[in-house]
Amino acid sequence: MRNLVDVEKTMEVSDFWIYFFAVNFPNAFDCDTEMSLVDMIEEKYSASMDWVHTFTQYEENIFKTSDGYIENPNSFIIHLFNDNVLTIEFHPGDIYYFMNGERLGCTGPHYFIHRIPLAYYNELVSFGRWENKVLLLPMVRISKDEKEGFKNMISELLLKLPFNQEDYSFISNVIAENCLYE
Repeated sequence: MRNLVDVEKTMEVSDFWIYFFAVNFPNAFDCDTEMSLVDMIEEKYSASMDWVHTFTQYEENIFKTSDGYIENPNSFIIHLFNDNVLTIEFHPGDIYYFMNGERLGCTGPHYFIHRIPLAYYNELVSFGRWENKVLLLPMVRISKDEKEGFKNMISELLLKLPFNQEDYSFISNVIAENCLYE
């Protein structure tokens, strides 16, 4: 069973976006600076851990008792193009993605990402809120030929998020590298 939360209200909270970017791109790493996206976010931004723990329903022994998974995770249900429904479950130790009731992927320690080709992603998010584009980003896979356009799209989305403009290039580059699939 899922605990459905108010998507719009949650997305208004800066802590949500900082948390979301910190945990959803497990391979986002810049070889030149030897810094991961998580490292950069931890160095420059701070999300309230009280807020994150409340949102993910974290409890002190959750990893000992259930490996970071809970029975009724806070979840978003998002309607995408052509009657597709994206469900995102936020567990203390993982984030699960479902498309039309089928498991699409996850971003935790046993991550399963890069499931949606860029053309299909663009179709899915072709209407609706701009936030839908961000929420589905961890599941996108791109080719080398798509990398520059994808980075530009991410930079445009970052304009609406609680990150400093000086970090847009780093963030968009490491996410694009993270989503490269050959």
